[in-house]
Amino acid sequence: MELEAQKFRVLTDVRVQFYEALAAQRRLDLIKDFLAVSEKGLEFAELRKQALEGSQLDVVQAKVLLYEIDLSLQQAQARFIAAWKKLAALAGVPDMEPIYLEGSLPQEEGGTLDWDAIRSSVLTASPEYQAALARVSQARANLNRQNVQPIPNVDFQIGSGYDRGTDNGLINLQVGAPIPIFNQNQGNICAARADYARATREVQRIADAIQARLASTSGELEASLAAVQKFSSDIIPNAEEGLRLAELAYQAGETSYVQVLIAQRMYFDANLQFIQAQAELGQARAQIDGYLLTGALDPVVDNSGDDSLRGLTFGQQ
Repeated sequence: MELEAQKFRVLTDVRVQFYEALAAQRRLDLIKDFLAVSEKGLEFAELRKQALEGSQLDVVQAKVLLYEIDLSLQQAQARFIAAWKKLAALAGVPDMEPIYLEGSLPQEEGGTLDWDAIRSSVLTASPEYQAALARVSQARANLNRQNVQPIPNVDFQIGSGYDRGTDNGLINLQVGAPIPIFNQNQGNICAARADYARATREVQRIADAIQARLASTSGELEASLAAVQKFSSDIIPNAEEGLRLAELAYQAGETSYVQVLIAQRMYFDANLQFIQAQAELGQARAQIDGYLLTGALDPVVDNSGDDSLRGLTFGQQ
């Protein structure tokens, strides 16, 4: 079970980081597309100025937006490289060069989630929890063994021989057992009882920790799911329509270029937030699918158990 838990830690971390890298890639593609739009906007503003239909202020504002998008592009490239390197390290291939990731970010879904059923399923099927239960059984078996350890083993020995001096045969029978007058194995019994108590409380601690992690992850999933649904159904379509109307009004001379810049910025920011919400939704799902087990590169704790030298107390038996 501990081996299975470690496998899920690796798998979950890789899945979570994959969504992070995929979102960084999507943001990079979006910014590149928006940069091309901003360049065309600057060209259009310069043409309107030459035609005496626009002003130098429109040109300057278009340049400011273009420079901001260019800066965002440089930052997005750096973040994608960092996300890719972390993904490659988690996958065990840290020297792998960045490639284009295939995949899609989660979309909106209908229906409500039954968190009580999910909590019960995650708790009972978690290898982390099952490993804790196995350690309780191990501690109980050790306690039973230490309780019967003071009862000595009885040794029987029988032998036969021949005495040539008396010309008689001999039969020798010996029965022996150590009498534990001073050593009743109290130390090992107390230690085993403490191990058993600790193992049982560890089960409860792990159950509480799983439920706490699930509560946090469920909140993130619900929040990101609400954001994905709202962006896809309302915010993105309206931001796109607002940008289209602002561009038409500016071309007709009915509004200033400031309104176009505002509409472009709103549409750009809405798409970036939509990508972030999708990435968070995918990461929350991946954590729940992986029984909330993360920390693939953390030190592995060996809980196999070892009673050190205590088991040698009655070694002769």
